[in-house]
Amino acid sequence: QVLTMLLALLLSWGPRLLARRLRQLDRWSLLASLTMAGQSFGASVAMLLTAVSSVFFVINTAPAFCVISDMLVLREPVKGRTKAMVAFCLLGVIAILVGTYQEGGSLIGCLVAL
Repeated sequence: QVLTMLLALLLSWGPRLLARRLRQLDRWSLLASLTMAGQSFGASVAMLLTAVSSVFFVINTAPAFCVISDMLVLREPVKGRTKAMVAFCLLGVIAILVGTYQEGGSLIGCLVAL
């Protein structure tokens, strides 16, 4: 995927403009890019290790983990119904993990998806 994106940018911008724009990236932009690439790689590996439906369900719980990190790291106030949504979401993840384990699937795939 990275090579495809690089080739598309190279073809559309040309080598000089691409090199100039890459040099303009700061440390946080590079970190964000690497994080997104890692997420994409992790999702691909997770799909190889367990059922696709489990992977997509677990990946779609990302907003719940954002709320949890907002509460713990940023100390932001969170409404009660948002907390209830996070609890329900985490119960769903637990149900997926238990179901995957009972069916003989790979828990590692679900954990990679997290």
